[in-house]
Amino acid sequence: MADRQTTQLLDSMRRGMPFEFTTKMSMTKRLATLVSVAERFGYRYAGARQEIFSIKLAFIPDPSPQAQARAAECWPYAPRIPEIPQQVLELNKKRVLFDLSSKAALVKRLPVIGIVLLFASLRPLGSLGDSPGLALGYVGFLAVLVGIGVWINAARHKRAGAHLEAAGFVRHEPSPGQVSYLPPGTLPPAQWHGPQQYGPGGQQGYAQQPYGGPQPPYPAPQPQQHQPYAQQPPAQLPYGHQPYGGQPPQ
Repeated sequence: MADRQTTQLLDSMRRGMPFEFTTKMSMTKRLATLVSVAERFGYRYAGARQEIFSIKLAFIPDPSPQAQARAAECWPYAPRIPEIPQQVLELNKKRVLFDLSSKAALVKRLPVIGIVLLFASLRPLGSLGDSPGLALGYVGFLAVLVGIGVWINAARHKRAGAHLEAAGFVRHEPSPGQVSYLPPGTLPPAQWHGPQQYGPGGQQGYAQQPYGGPQPPYPAPQPQQHQPYAQQPPAQLPYGHQPYGGQPPQ
């Protein structure tokens, strides 16, 4: 059964509109779990954005037949959440980590880092006020720690990107400095062309709508006869040796 946060995610997806899901500082595994759940219910992860004291996960409806088939299988059992294959969870962890370790995300965290360092240095600097050399040495030590943290962040960002490329994800750079990775065989939203079937509930257009713009309604799908997800046509490229999304819930 879904927990409170996952239930809120499901409620947001029932509206059938692009949305941002706000969560407090969470472990990467927890964020990746939310992304994986959204993909099971017919949505596509569109990026993570770092705020000062929270994280925003962006989602958009996924009009692909594979996503609609997954959603048709899962919605009738909501809020029960199907088991998420470990391979999918690991890939989504890398996707979230790549977005949250970017330079833009680091800049968002700088105010928090500055406040923490300020409070961490007040008492030691007060006690070292009579020893300017020791005070400067302490400040230098804090600066080195910040530098090490920035270097570690950049290394994690690079490793996450390399991992996604090795898994077949496609690098997408809509503007200089804005980089993301798209699943294999996925077009960026600006290249989607309608009309296409939009949700198992009926035929509706899904054209070149910008993220955040008005979208057609996406009702929670009703049980229908669909080909099992594991038997999708081979045009859907695999992540490693299994189709993305793994096996349907038993």
